[in-house]
Amino acid sequence: MTETTPLMQGQNMPPIGQEMDRLEGFAEWDAFQLSKYFESVGLGNYSELFITHKITGKTVPLLTDSDLKEIGVNIVGDRLEFKHHLKMLQLKRRTERRTRVVWKGKEPLYYTVFDKAFGTCCYLCPDDPTQYTLTTHHLKIKEVDQLRCGAIKVCSCCCKSYQQNNIDLTQISDTDINGIPAPCLAVICCGEGREEVIISTGDEEISILLLAGEGATAVNHIMQQVEENQVIARESGGH
Repeated sequence: MTETTPLMQGQNMPPIGQEMDRLEGFAEWDAFQLSKYFESVGLGNYSELFITHKITGKTVPLLTDSDLKEIGVNIVGDRLEFKHHLKMLQLKRRTERRTRVVWKGKEPLYYTVFDKAFGTCCYLCPDDPTQYTLTTHHLKIKEVDQLRCGAIKVCSCCCKSYQQNNIDLTQISDTDINGIPAPCLAVICCGEGREEVIISTGDEEISILLLAGEGATAVNHIMQQVEENQVIARESGGH
């Protein structure tokens, strides 16, 4: 009779999408939670090893083939299956890092409540500002192109379209901030000014509009991520 090994028990592995979903937040797992995961994929014979050697979700992607041998995974087939799951863990970690949201902002649409009443058809229609999302590798701008009356967007119920601009942070060379005061009538009604953040990529300049005081925060976040991407590029031999 052929002995059933952990490898044979785990051969019916779930599709990659399902496996990636199960790994959500794995970096926060302790050794016990990690051992339970490997038990669920047919490698339960080795569960205690992860607890004994204090291997957690944070450190498990760093395991090498020699590490697996050292902690006691001596069956070649089992090490191969561990390597498959470790590859999934590494992929999940890279995906989470690439999509982690660092900062969010949105375009201020109105200076006063009167502007908002006009732009939303007396509050009957929803606001739909341009959205800014900064991740570890991209600045994503979901821009709303809407009918305007001068600087004010007219009725958010209709006459609008969308476009998405994904800016690779490695392409950003500089940022500037221009202050835009509120119009005189808006100032009388306690309207706030604006700040235009100008992002230079070498090929073009892209502007995002924020409330006064928010521009510096946005620039700090953007440039910090730009610098981190430049460090990663240098360390990986990129140019």
